[in-house]
Amino acid sequence: MANHCKKREWFDLGAESFARVRPDLYDRPIYPCPICLATFTIEALAQKQLSAEHVPPESLGGQELLLTCRNCNNSSGTKLDAHARIKEDVQLALAGTLGHPHRVRAMFGDLVVNAELHTSGGQVLASSPDQDQQAWYERHAAKCRSNGRTTDGRT
Repeated sequence: MANHCKKREWFDLGAESFARVRPDLYDRPIYPCPICLATFTIEALAQKQLSAEHVPPESLGGQELLLTCRNCNNSSGTKLDAHARIKEDVQLALAGTLGHPHRVRAMFGDLVVNAELHTSGGQVLASSPDQDQQAWYERHAAKCRSNGRTTDGRT
């Protein structure tokens, strides 16, 4: 956890950068939250309105690197972290190194398949579609066969 001196250093660096972009806008140092762009004075540190943000997310091994407002760190930050975790899990699953199942959704035309990716011995395995999807696929396959086509659209 970043101490007050580190947070003050990040505040000063952010305020200096902001002042270069927006000179003569404020008469004292102002720090903008990099997510929502709300502006804060130095008092925001003591009032705990600014908090240390992990980059990349802590769940991906990130380090505290900058300040965000408490609201963004608690809400937007959580959403961004979740998306980053999902992307990382998919990459690990496709590489065959993910240690736990990962839920995925794939679309094939108007067919949406919910599945889980598993890895086994470096191989990527997908679970079977659920019963509703299986029923849709069987209806689709029967319709294609009755039209003299295969399920992939070939004749």
